[in-house]
Amino acid sequence: MTARLEDVLLARGLLSPERVVEALRDHALGGGQLDTVILELGGLSERELLSALADAAGVQALHLGDYEPNVAVAAELPADIAERLDVVPLSTEGQTLHVASAYPVPELELHALAEMRHRKIVPWVAISARVRDWLLVLYGLPLPAREAAVLAALEPHRPLPLPLPAPEADSADSLDEGLTLEELLAKDMLAREASSRAETTPVRPAPPVPAPEKAAHQGPASRGRAKTEQAFPMLGTAAFPLAPPGPAAPSPGEAAVQWTLEEARSALRAVTSEREGIKDVALRYGRQTFDYLAAFAVVHGQAVGWDARGEGADKARLQQLSVPLDVPSLFRTVALAHAAYAGPVPKDAKTRDVLLQLRRAPRTVFLHPVEVKGRLVALVYGDRAGKPVSQRRLAEFRLFCQELSGAFAELLVLRRQLGRAAGAAEVPPPVALPETPPARQGPPGGLDWAPGVRAAADSLGRATTRPGPGQPEGARPPPDFQPLLAGLLGSEPVQRARAMAELARTPEPSARVLAEAFPGPTAWSRLPVEELPVADELGPIPAALVRLGRPGASALAPLLDAPSADTRYFALLTAGNLPFPELVPGVLRGVFDLVPELSSAARMAARALRRLPRFEAAMPSLRQELAARDPMRRILAARALGALRDRLSVEGLIGLTGSDDVLCATAAAEALFEITRASFGLTKRAWVAWWAENRRRSRSQWLLAALRHKDVAVRRPAAEELTSALGETLGYSADGPEKTRELAVQRWELALQDPRLRALN
Repeated sequence: MTARLEDVLLARGLLSPERVVEALRDHALGGGQLDTVILELGGLSERELLSALADAAGVQALHLGDYEPNVAVAAELPADIAERLDVVPLSTEGQTLHVASAYPVPELELHALAEMRHRKIVPWVAISARVRDWLLVLYGLPLPAREAAVLAALEPHRPLPLPLPAPEADSADSLDEGLTLEELLAKDMLAREASSRAETTPVRPAPPVPAPEKAAHQGPASRGRAKTEQAFPMLGTAAFPLAPPGPAAPSPGEAAVQWTLEEARSALRAVTSEREGIKDVALRYGRQTFDYLAAFAVVHGQAVGWDARGEGADKARLQQLSVPLDVPSLFRTVALAHAAYAGPVPKDAKTRDVLLQLRRAPRTVFLHPVEVKGRLVALVYGDRAGKPVSQRRLAEFRLFCQELSGAFAELLVLRRQLGRAAGAAEVPPPVALPETPPARQGPPGGLDWAPGVRAAADSLGRATTRPGPGQPEGARPPPDFQPLLAGLLGSEPVQRARAMAELARTPEPSARVLAEAFPGPTAWSRLPVEELPVADELGPIPAALVRLGRPGASALAPLLDAPSADTRYFALLTAGNLPFPELVPGVLRGVFDLVPELSSAARMAARALRRLPRFEAAMPSLRQELAARDPMRRILAARALGALRDRLSVEGLIGLTGSDDVLCATAAAEALFEITRASFGLTKRAWVAWWAENRRRSRSQWLLAALRHKDVAVRRPAAEELTSALGETLGYSADGPEKTRELAVQRWELALQDPRLRALN
C-alpha cells in the first residue's frame, strides 16, 4: 500500500507541517516534481528524501548518484517512453528489465508496457533530478534548468553540462554590444554550424547499443562512479528489442484559435482546477495577438521556462531556460512594478541573452505578471517580429491576462489534493492489473547492493557540521569569498547553486560575509505581505543565509534592528525562514514598527516562529500590549495576535472592540475574525454572547461553523485554512450550491479527529 510523500515526511518528522504546506503550494503553482520542490526548499538531505520516496511509492530506492548510466541497455526502452514516464533503464536479467523511476512511480503504465512486450519490468524509485540526468546521458534529452540547479547544489564539484551554454564571444567584440538581435542570431547560427562541422563526434549523442565490454567506457567517466553494470549484470539484452532511442521530434506550432474575449474567459473558467489547462488556454488565445507565446513558472525567485506556442516554439529549449528575477532585465522590471510591459525590446544584456537563447528577434515584446496574494507565480511572454501588434487585440489580451491571477488562486482551493500536480489527468491503464501485485524484487542477480566508490553530496546547500573545539586541525579554512559572491550574484542558476553549496561548507565565516552584503539584489518589492515568501524569492543573499541554518540566524539577528528600513524589511522576511530563538526578540520588536510594510513582514515572520519555546514564553507580554497606553501599540498588538491566530487573546480583543478609539476597535474586530472566523464587527455584545457559547470548542470547530455562514467572504478563508491543513477539500466549495456545501460540511465533521487538523487549534 502506497502513501502520499507529504504524509511520510510528516510522520518521520523530516519536515514541519508549515514546510509541507509551503512545498505543496509551490508544487501546485510552480509545477515540476514534488521531490525537486522539496530539495529546492532545502533542509532535507537527498538520502533522507530518497528513503521517504521509497516508503511513499512502495518500491525499493536507488541512489542513482552512486552509479554510472549503462548505455548498453539504452535500447531496452525508447527515448519517448522513457521521457514521458520519467524512467530510465538500469539492467536486464533474463526476461526482467530493471528501471529507475521518478516519484510517483507510473506502475500502471509500466505494467501495461510489460504486458505488451511480454517482459517483466521491476521499478526502483529515484530522485527525479537524477533520472533527468540519466535521460541526458542515455538519450541526449535536454536537462531542465531546475534539475540542473538541484544537481549542481547536490554535487558542486561534479562536471555538469550547463543548460543552454551561451556562445563564446570574440575578444574583439566582447558582449557584442553593437549588434542587433538579428545579427546576434545570425552570428550564433554560423558559430553553431562551424562547431558542428569541426566536431568528429557529437556531445552525448543518442547512443547506439554498444557491446557489453565497451559499456564501461561510455558516459562521463570523470564522475568516478561505480558502474551500474557491476550491480546490474548484463543478461540477455537482446530479449527486449524496441525502437532505437532518440529524442522525439518537436511537434509543429498549434494554430491560433479565433476566440472573443468572453469566449476565452469561458474557456479559462472551465479549466481553473488544472494548472496545465490554465496555461494552455492563455497561450492558445494569445496566438491571435502574437507570433510567439511562452509561459514561465516563477519558482523560488527564478522565471523557469514552462511551455511555448507559435513560430519556432521549442518547449525543450524553453525548459532549459531559467532567469533570476533579481538580475536587471525586463523580467525584473515587471516583477518589481507588478505591472505588464508592452513595447520595444529593452537594451539590457540579460533580456537580449534570453531572446538570443530563444532564437527570437522581435520588434515588440509583451510580458505580463501573474500574482496570487502578492506573490508572483507565473509570467506570460509574447512577441511579434513582422507586422505591428493590433492595439485592440493587445488590450483584450491584457484584460484576459488579468483573469489568470484569479484562476491560479482558485487552483489552490479547488484541487482535491494539494500533494499532486494540478492538471495531471489519471489515464486508465490499457490493460487490467492483477488483483495481487507482483512481489517486490531484491537487487538483481542476488548481488549485495553496495554504494559506488564515490559518495554523493548528501544535502542541497545545507551547512556542514562545525568541527568541535578539540578538532581545530580538521576545521575547513575559509574560502576565497569574492569568486563565491560573484557566482552567487551572477545570472546563471547552476553557478548560484554551486556557490550556495560551497558557502555552506564554512557556515560561520560565510554567514558574516553574507550579512555584510545583505540584502543584495532582489526582485521583491517593499510592500505589505499576506504570506511569507520563501527566502529564494527575496534574492540570492537571503537564500544563502537561510541555507546556513543557525550561523545564518546569528548573523541575521543584528540586521533586524538596522537603521535602514529596507534592510529591516528583508531581514524580517528572511527571519521567517529561519526558526531559531536568536531571531525572536528582533521579530517581536518588528511587530511594533510604525512602517506598515515592516510590521506586516514581522507578523508573517512571527507566524513562522510561533512554535518556538522562546516565542511561546513571550506571548503573555504581547497579549498585555492590548492594554497599552499608546493606541498605536494596541492596534499593532491586535494585528499581530490576529495573524498568530491566538485563541488566548480572544477575551482581550473582545474588550477592545468597545474602545472609544475606532481604529483600535476595528483592529480588534479584524483580529477576532482571523482567529474565530466569526463576523460580528464592532458589536461587543454579540462577541460576548458568541464567546460564552463557543469558548469550550476547538478552533477547528469554529472554522467548521464558518463553512455554513451565509457570507461567502466568511466561508472562503475558513475553507482555505481547513483545506491547507488536511490537504483535501472533501468536496467543499465556498461558492457552491447550499445543498452541496452542506453534504461537504458533514464530511468535514467526520474528519475533525484527523491529527492533521490539530495544528489549527
